[in-house]
Parts: sequence; structure tokens; C-alpha cells
Amino acid sequence: MKVKLVTLCPGLLMAPSFPNAHLETSIPYLKGGHFMLRQGLLATEDVSKVAEAHIYAYEDMDYGAYGRYICFGKIIGTMEKAIQLENGLNMHGQLSGDENLLSVEVDNDEIPPRITKSKLSRLLFRASQRRSCKR
Repeated sequence: MKVKLVTLCPGLLMAPSFPNAHLETSIPYLKGGHFMLRQGLLATEDVSKVAEAHIYAYEDMDYGAYGRYICFGKIIGTMEKAIQLENGLNMHGQLSGDENLLSVEVDNDEIPPRITKSKLSRLLFRASQRRSCKR
């Protein structure tokens, strides 16, 4: 069929109005947040960066962009950071609700991340090289 498909998979979308985040979009993401935190997969990204990455991915389709791109700016890797995120979103207990289970497993040490955005970084680098050549 020769259908070109590129998918951008962002972390939890954040906006400049961070304390006023939309609950209807944050709650579904954070329902599995405690599991993602334990696995080193809980990540956030600024919504403007995700929009920019969408544009670059679309423009790069003619130059070889393909598949899935993971887009995040920050990985939440400690219970302390998770609680700060909860407090900022006014969603207390969503990540730390079973704090005893998490503290036993992670002991508030840094949880090693298990995701990478290297594929997206390469795409953004290629796009920046093409733009500088066109000038």
C-alpha cells in the first residue's frame, strides 16, 4: 500500500500554565503512573516541543522518517520528583498513593530510565542540517 506513517509518542504533556493542567488529559496518563515510575518510564514534555517535533517529523517523511518516535524532555526518576509533579498538577496520591510499596522497591533512589529519545534526536539533527543548508 506504500502508506507512510510516522507516530510521535510524547510523555505527559505539560504547558506554561503548569499548575492549571487539564485533569481530563493528565488522569488517564497517570493512572499507570506508579508502574511507569517504578519501571523508569514516567516522562514529561512541554507541549510546544511536541508540536515542533510533529512538524519536523512530517517534514522529514520525504527524507526517510519512519515508525515511532518517543518524545520527552524529563524523566521522573525519584519519588520526590513524582510527588512534586502530583502537587503541581493538584493530583495528590496519583503516583504516591501506594507510597509504602514504592519506597520499598525504589528506596527514593534515582530509578534508571528505560526509554530513550535517540531516534527523535537524530531526526531533529537531520532537520536542522537541512534548514541551515537552505538558508
